[in-house]
Amino acid sequence: MEPARLGTAMVAVALEVEGGPDAEREVEGEGFCNLLHGHRGSHYTMVRELGEGHAVWMQWRRNLARLLVMRDCEEKSANGGDICYLFLGHREPHSWDWAR
Repeated sequence: MEPARLGTAMVAVALEVEGGPDAEREVEGEGFCNLLHGHRGSHYTMVRELGEGHAVWMQWRRNLARLLVMRDCEEKSANGGDICYLFLGHREPHSWDWAR
């Protein structure tokens, strides 16, 4: 699969989103879907951490894309050693489950 690429307009919009004091000052210009390989539906890639439990994500399906500000997933693994680095409300397994 080819990486998704943000156009210059989407990069500008992602940079305009106000973040906390720890917000990243740069935007990832391209990325692969962060959900489990082979899933159905829209794809998602994080393009900018905003700090304070939020991030800018790009959602795309075929040739349509949009930017969303979403909360970080709040789940932790049973042993408490791993956090999920996806967004709150994702339907796929948590990121720590992928290695299993």
